[in-house]
Amino acid sequence: MIASTLYEVDPSIFFERFIKKENFSEIWELAKSCRLSSLNNRLTCWRIFLGIFNENDNVHNWVNSLEKQRNEYRCIKDRVYTYDTDLKEKLSSSENVIKLKPNVEILVEILKIWLEVNNLPGKYSESPEGIQIEDEIIDILCIVVHVVNAEKFTDEKPGEAEDLLRILNSPCQIASDSYFIFSEIMKLNYLSLDLHSAPIKKHPEKSIISLKCERIYHYYLKSLDPELYNLLVSNSIPTEKNLSRWIISIMTSDFSPSTVIVLWDLLFSLEHHERPSLPQAKIQDNKELIMIDFLCVSMLLNIRELLMGEHLHGINLHLSAYPPVTDVEILTKTAIKSLEFFVRHTTIKFVLPESSEKKHKKNMKDIFKKVKGGLKRLSFGGLINKFKSKKVDKFSNIRLDPILRNSDDPETEAPIEILDSTLLILKNLIESDDFDKDSLDIAIDNLKTLKSICP
Repeated sequence: MIASTLYEVDPSIFFERFIKKENFSEIWELAKSCRLSSLNNRLTCWRIFLGIFNENDNVHNWVNSLEKQRNEYRCIKDRVYTYDTDLKEKLSSSENVIKLKPNVEILVEILKIWLEVNNLPGKYSESPEGIQIEDEIIDILCIVVHVVNAEKFTDEKPGEAEDLLRILNSPCQIASDSYFIFSEIMKLNYLSLDLHSAPIKKHPEKSIISLKCERIYHYYLKSLDPELYNLLVSNSIPTEKNLSRWIISIMTSDFSPSTVIVLWDLLFSLEHHERPSLPQAKIQDNKELIMIDFLCVSMLLNIRELLMGEHLHGINLHLSAYPPVTDVEILTKTAIKSLEFFVRHTTIKFVLPESSEKKHKKNMKDIFKKVKGGLKRLSFGGLINKFKSKKVDKFSNIRLDPILRNSDDPETEAPIEILDSTLLILKNLIESDDFDKDSLDIAIDNLKTLKSICP
């Protein structure tokens, strides 16, 4: 339940950990071990993890920097914000909005301002001109607002910690405080993915999200578990089908909010404090949410036994509807171990794979070239006319060998129509984005038959 990760903020812990900074460095270890909730100050920790608060500053400097942010937010709001009823309608129907019940007005305000600031203006609509607000973005924002709202501090007791918390966790600043946390998260994940760009010169047809997915499958998973990797590859599991959903949604698509919050503790904790370096796996210059890849690997390894006994349909079923996780620490521990493996083994390089589409077209062109050469060497003479009485309308419903077996004339050869159809299938395979193995098998069967009867 979501309640298991939320609590009333504890001023005494805040005083010890953040004002006096006793055992301050332990907050990162608590985040990695799924125990950050024990501090009863997750909002402050997230601000430190995401760089909103400088970990080396004192709390009074945090207050000053936060006040500047809040003033900045007010200025941005006055300059760009206009209320959007269409966006409100979209947000109100979102599953996590219904589940978590955040203030929809705050969601509309934050999302509209974020779109404007990042040059994505436009109201939500079903038309091509309107900005399409993905459900994943809404889910991410919902959880941010939920955590900020849950940790608002209204206790009127006197005390240094209480006075500071009334400022830092002010119930009047939920929108602005949520906005800056949301912006930092989106900067690291959604905006760093830059879904509409193609940043790699050698692979202009690929987006960053495509490359990240290929890196997870063809580098991280392949190195850690070749057997599971081969199973997924042999079943032609699309690289991006599930991984992109997990990445873009930052796990909100497949886990409960309480689980997502604990996973985010780990994700955010590695962004500014002793951030690991993986130069051998670099695919872009922008800073990215480094741990998300290893959580994806961990998710695959976690259901390894389920996947190993399945074929295509079963594998897709488990990946599209990820099984419930009873112990989130299993995922985080595996993710950390996977990251540590690649931090140690820097000599294992990530080689950008050749585009599957380009590779497919290249292979099919080679096949087509060989087929054309082979057909030129086939001579049919006048025997084709003997076969014209056999009407062949649809190549997909017919094979050569049964026709030949039923023919009265042992010298009968394939009609030119079937040869043309064979070449057409091969041509379509070359130009198609999807690999149709059945069509290729049919074409090859016919060519083998042609070779046997027309040496």
